[in-house]
Amino acid sequence: MKEFLEKVADVLDLPGTEPDFEFRTAESWSSLAGFSLAVMIEQDYGKALTPEEFRAARTVADLAAAAGVA
Repeated sequence: MKEFLEKVADVLDLPGTEPDFEFRTAESWSSLAGFSLAVMIEQDYGKALTPEEFRAARTVADLAAAAGVA
């Protein structure tokens, strides 16, 4: 999980993040950031999220669960 948190923080240009962080509230949030998160999950964790799965995710923990990260 630590590695996943670091990768999400990197994509969102944050110094760090926590599982309960609502990633869409990040100041750097944009559609490009969302696309970058989806690509990172697919490339690094082998899970292609459907648009519905991505829209349903609210927190970093939701993204981690969708990516299969414990």
